[in-house]
Amino acid sequence: PGSGKGTQAGVVSRSLGLQHIAVGHLLRVSARSDGDIGVQLESGRPLPAACVDARIREVLDLTRDGWIFDGYPRSLEQYEQSFLPLLRYINDASGGCLIRVKIVYLEFPADGLLDLYKRIATRYECCVCGTPFSYKGGCKEQCGCADLSTFAFRMDDDYGMFCKRIQGFNETFAGLARALKVDFQEDYHVVSADQGVMAVSGDVMQCLHF
Repeated sequence: PGSGKGTQAGVVSRSLGLQHIAVGHLLRVSARSDGDIGVQLESGRPLPAACVDARIREVLDLTRDGWIFDGYPRSLEQYEQSFLPLLRYINDASGGCLIRVKIVYLEFPADGLLDLYKRIATRYECCVCGTPFSYKGGCKEQCGCADLSTFAFRMDDDYGMFCKRIQGFNETFAGLARALKVDFQEDYHVVSADQGVMAVSGDVMQCLHF
């Protein structure tokens, strides 16, 4: 959480013309009308696979040449029960044309969590499209939506929620990482998020080179 996934996914999406599916934004939007999702988000733990899968399939554009799943999967359950079936679904929908999957994990040092929180303390997002941006910027400047009334502080970025999200991430990521490393091997990449945005972008794009 807070490593810059949304920013980097946006860079890659614009550079390569891929569909950016910001899973966290989809769930936050759903939480406005579904109290159960809101409660689960407040717990800081990954949501059930079926819930996440349904939101992704609602927005998945199969006419695109590729997709960036931002912040997904978050747990071994999501990986096994949602991500892998979704890959099979995409493969079948494309006429059996095999798709290449690249996994990029943005890593931040464990002793830098306070610095990590400082990076997101003024983070907002557009309520229309989910584009993240700093308070000093403007939604219109960042994503082109109609006016500044469309941006809001993210519900999961207050310090208490941030700590819960970090705890939930730490509890579930190890098992997920082991499975991803085994299944994707040389297509599993780790990039340091403890550097400038442009430096991270350069490393990410190098990982995505086919």
